[in-house]
Amino acid sequence: MPLEGLRIRDVESGFWGKKYIFALFNPDSKNVYKDYKQLELVAESQELMDNWKASFLRAGIYPVKGDSETVRNHSLIYKI
Repeated sequence: MPLEGLRIRDVESGFWGKKYIFALFNPDSKNVYKDYKQLELVAESQELMDNWKASFLRAGIYPVKGDSETVRNHSLIYKI
């Protein structure tokens, strides 16, 4: 999976549970993987999520700030 042009955004976990979710997406609305507009990653703790985000940052995938809009259709969710 090419990482060029991808960005990270936080995803709200919803009302019922405390899940740590973030998503990789392409700001140009291109698919990230096959038919998926974003790839959602779920971590078991805040520390684990921060570690993954730092790893993606080192790989050149930067976060998007202030964007509350989430692409829910056509997303793929992975537990990390």
